[in-house]
Amino acid sequence: MKKTYLLFIACLLPSTLSAEENYKIDYKLSPGAEIVSLKDLDTGNLKEGAILISLENGGSISKVISRQGEALKTRPAAMEEAFESLDAVYSGGLKPGDVKKAEYYYEGLSLDGSKGDGKEFNLKLDNVVLYDYDGDPATLDDRIVVDGGMNFLLGLDWDIKIDRNSIRELTFVNNIDQKSIFDVLLSTPIRIPLPFNKEFKLMTYAFAPVIVGPVVFTPIVTVSAGFNVGVAGKVKVTINQKLSGRYGTRYLNGHWSGISETKEKSFKGFLSFLGADGWIKGYAGPQIKLNFYNIVGPYVEGFGYLKTKAYTTSFNPLIINWGLYGGLEANAGVSVKIFSFGMKDFEKTIATYETVIATGTFGGNTPREMAVPPLEFDEESTGLLTPELISSFGSGR
Repeated sequence: MKKTYLLFIACLLPSTLSAEENYKIDYKLSPGAEIVSLKDLDTGNLKEGAILISLENGGSISKVISRQGEALKTRPAAMEEAFESLDAVYSGGLKPGDVKKAEYYYEGLSLDGSKGDGKEFNLKLDNVVLYDYDGDPATLDDRIVVDGGMNFLLGLDWDIKIDRNSIRELTFVNNIDQKSIFDVLLSTPIRIPLPFNKEFKLMTYAFAPVIVGPVVFTPIVTVSAGFNVGVAGKVKVTINQKLSGRYGTRYLNGHWSGISETKEKSFKGFLSFLGADGWIKGYAGPQIKLNFYNIVGPYVEGFGYLKTKAYTTSFNPLIINWGLYGGLEANAGVSVKIFSFGMKDFEKTIATYETVIATGTFGGNTPREMAVPPLEFDEESTGLLTPELISSFGSGR
């Protein structure tokens, strides 16, 4: 029997996301497939080849491959096995109030619920020690400390089309609006191996499973920060940036492609450091992924970053060239195990951008500490760096 739903999600999902989400779904189950309650399942009438679709606890799809008496042997099944046809479209936003479980991995991290209209995630970083090389809190010259905040809005769109038990189209898009203002303090003595390249998972938000007809997915948001350091010394970088856009991936007619639409980007920065001949790159931002039927599916992450570069061209007299750069990087991928056994996983960098915020030269009686005042990126007067020029300013993430 073919079933069609064109409803607001609030009519179907009283315990998951808000009434602002909407969807449509039109589907026909494969012969032998049925929607069941596993806790009340009567296994006596199940035959080999039966496909069981459960909507409970994040959902599952399994196929009966053999039975011995009352004992069943099953394996995970893909959506194209369970559905002869499926046309499902979903659009909605994620909000702090919909978080079912929150995990913070460092002291000093918290979600500030007093700001915004309830739709924004306002993450506070209160002198968070992300890295301590020797693990001794009494030594302060081998740490990475972040202080400030990040707020972001997240929305997601996805659609899945199956026809004749074959995946025809799969699209996943993350709509992101992110602002970050924080200071990064780095102390990198000689005993820390350089270059230092490490990503830190700050927190994870798991949302309640969302049920759309017979389709179940669970959104999971992870916020990470990463640093690539190639200079020894004491460094302070102030990052002030905005990023807004749509990033995702699409499978259509047997081919994968990336989706990248940057709507707004701006970068400000301030830096001061001792030493030269090196670079620092810092980034932070959220990743959103969806688990369909408790199996990892698509993900998208978008990061704004700030990068500095300084190098000594002369020691007598001392001349230091420096640069401050802002940029963004978006990545998307899909683990296709739940969608089709015949498809291959997809992973790709779908957007890269870098621009000069400020550059200059210090010489003569230049003090060892130097600072770049905050400068806002002007998109009309500042262009893209070439890949060759970008690569010359240290290694990337």
